Amino acid sequence: MKDKEKIFLGCLAGCAAGDSIGLPYEGVGPRRIRKMTRSPLKQSLFFGRGMVSDDTDHTVFVAQSLILHPLDAELFARSLAHRLRLWLLCIPAGIGFATLRGILKLWVGVSPEKSGVFSAGNGAAMRSALIGVFHSRDAALRERFTRAATLLTHRDPKAFYGALAVAEVAAFVTENQRKPSLQELEELVKKCGEGKEWEEVVSKISSACRSEKLEPESVR
Repeated sequence: MKDKEKIFLGCLAGCAAGDSIGLPYEGVGPRRIRKMTRSPLKQSLFFGRGMVSDDTDHTVFVAQSLILHPLDAELFARSLAHRLRLWLLCIPAGIGFATLRGILKLWVGVSPEKSGVFSAGNGAAMRSALIGVFHSRDAALRERFTRAATLLTHRDPKAFYGALAVAEVAAFVTENQRKPSLQELEELVKKCGEGKEWEEVVSKISSACRSEKLEPESVR
């Protein structure tokens, strides 16, 4: 198997593992998480078992749509929209309000380019890592596909900035076979957006990465 295929599958598996382990902590504050967390990290949702959330579901849908339409962002978006419509019929738990409204608009015939609502939620960012892996060598395609996936549910530019930042970091890891240094991370993320608010976001990311409080011995 080629290295990129391994990374593609690893991104899917890593998303599912992190999603299922982290699900019990969703919406919980940092202090409470530190009290709840035990080493080593493991499945803890229900008697040592876990489950994935919409993060993994959407990542799988992105994978299917990329495989079907690797170079055409419009057809990719239509394929992804089709899967999101069917997914909503399963009455998924924990779906974001913006994502819900966007998919409902898809159901009544609004095009994938116009179905998104003005929200800066994380729905777009949670499904863009695989785009970065898949199009790691083509920045133009990365941006085009990330924008198409974002507009399905979110129209606020900040949602796109966040999604593109995730895709850019994933592309860097894919091409360099290593995680970026803090300086490289700052440069990757900074170029994905604009404006004072985005600069503040980049600053917060840098501060979080430097914080020893976010790096307990068990996960270093």
